[in-house]
Amino acid sequence: MVASLLESGIIEGRERPRTASFLQSIVSSLMRTRPVNVDVKVNDGDVVEGYRAIYAPGHTPGSTAYFKDGLLFTGDTITEHGGKPALPPRGFTLNMDKAMRSFNKLLSLRPRVIYPGHGSPISLGT
Repeated sequence: MVASLLESGIIEGRERPRTASFLQSIVSSLMRTRPVNVDVKVNDGDVVEGYRAIYAPGHTPGSTAYFKDGLLFTGDTITEHGGKPALPPRGFTLNMDKAMRSFNKLLSLRPRVIYPGHGSPISLGT
């Protein structure tokens, strides 16, 4: 498991996640997940298996994307809507201003394909 150092405490069950809305707190309470060990804890700019970790806060404080050779794996920082990149839903995003800055930062990398956490891959052909 590779994850942001900022998110590792939540993933490993040592910290509770913050929620963006009442709806998200209800959904989170219904989703039972077990903690897992994070084998590799990354900081912004670290390289793992050739992929550069890029901090992209907004959806969560430690949201991290991974970029290599025009391929961008974004988790929930970018979602797919109608075949195009979109911001994550407001009700599930802790800080929309940071989310917008991260969205623009990631698109400025000019990826050929974005693999969002939800939805289909997005081919940008850049």
